[in-house]
Amino acid sequence: MASVIQEPLRVVKNNGKVVLNYVMYNEEFAIVDGTLTQAAIDDLYCLSDAMPGCCVHLSRHQPSVGRQMEADGAPFEDIFLREDPRGTYHGLEDDQVLYVYVEEEAAQRARDQARMRAIAQAMDGAPVRDSKGNIVRDDGRSMESCSCIYGNPCVDEYGCKDWDNRYAVAKKNGWKGF
Repeated sequence: MASVIQEPLRVVKNNGKVVLNYVMYNEEFAIVDGTLTQAAIDDLYCLSDAMPGCCVHLSRHQPSVGRQMEADGAPFEDIFLREDPRGTYHGLEDDQVLYVYVEEEAAQRARDQARMRAIAQAMDGAPVRDSKGNIVRDDGRSMESCSCIYGNPCVDEYGCKDWDNRYAVAKKNGWKGF
């Protein structure tokens, strides 16, 4: 009878859970074969809801250390875990604690920065307008621009170009009156 050689049992560190820290989040994620995906992270942390088109990177380094390494010119692969393809992280081990870094999509970042500039203007007292010329209130609501010029008297003085004469302006532009 042939003897069967049994291989020694080995501990597989590539399956299990990792803890991902991001701002106030500190959650466990299951890993299989040492991998995890951005989609799995996004399912729980909803990062793409707040930052559409963002890229998520994982690091063994706390954000303060990672950002300093970045500022010092350290290569990407020294700061972040390997991704292949992008958004699939490799080399994870059970019970590891990692840090989530989010890179906002460039066009979205530009829109957010423009919005923040507009909010800063509003804090200075100047009315802020969106890309269509509508006044934007501090609470994020946008309102219509002056409707008097289209033959309908404005109902909100903040969007009206000539509030005191709104009825006359509307009548001049086709409003038939009451």
